[in-house]
Formats: sequence, structure tokens, C-alpha cells
Amino acid sequence: MHKRHLSLIIVINILGVLFSCKDPVLPELVQEAYDKLPKKVDFNQHIKPILSDKCFICHGPDKAKVKAALQLHLPELAFAELKSSPGKFAIKPGNLYQSQLVDRILSDDPDVVMPEPESHLKLSAHEKAMLI
Repeated sequence: MHKRHLSLIIVINILGVLFSCKDPVLPELVQEAYDKLPKKVDFNQHIKPILSDKCFICHGPDKAKVKAALQLHLPELAFAELKSSPGKFAIKPGNLYQSQLVDRILSDDPDVVMPEPESHLKLSAHEKAMLI
């Protein structure tokens, strides 16, 4: 009887791990926009204009205005490991789980969401989908 309970606990834990590894659920409008994206997304053509309009005020080329030591105007900077969080990345192409940007742009928490609410800038569903 004891072995049966232990086996059941192990199976439940394995299933929990497997189900927790699925892709994050996107908000409906973001998912709809994501499904309509071009097959190939180019940093300079698609991503950089969004970052420029919504993110560069705090994370652009002006070093005097940079927040959190994060600059997004060059791919090598945008895709680099975060200095403040080793092992984490603002943008990790092809890996939602390691892209802090995804957590930030999809968050409803005003202390987490980017752009910051005080900036009065908002990302559209299409812009969020493009950045994901």
C-alpha cells in the first residue's frame, strides 16, 4: 500500500512538471495578432521601430537616460544577458521562457508592466505579438 501511494505521488509530480512546461497563454487579442504575423520577423524592420517608439526613452542610445542598464537599440545589446540578472535576457529570440520582455509587456501588474504606466505609452496587441 505504501509503494502504491508513493508511485501515485511521483506520477502526479511528473504530470505537474509536464503541464507547467506548456507555452504561456497569450491574451486573446495578442494571440490573434500573433497568428497574423509575417513568417519572418526582422529586428530592424519590425522590432526596432516598436522599441524606438515605446522603449527607447528609457532603454535607447542616450546613455544619460538609460534605466536598469538596459539598451535595446542594437540587437547585440537587446539580446545580451542582463547585467542585473545573470542568466536572464530582456529578449531571447525563440525562447519565451528566458525573455523578460515577454513577462513585462504581458503583465497587468503596474509595478512590473512595461512601458511603465507613468510614461503613458501603451503597446498594441500587434506590437506585443511582434515583440513576442
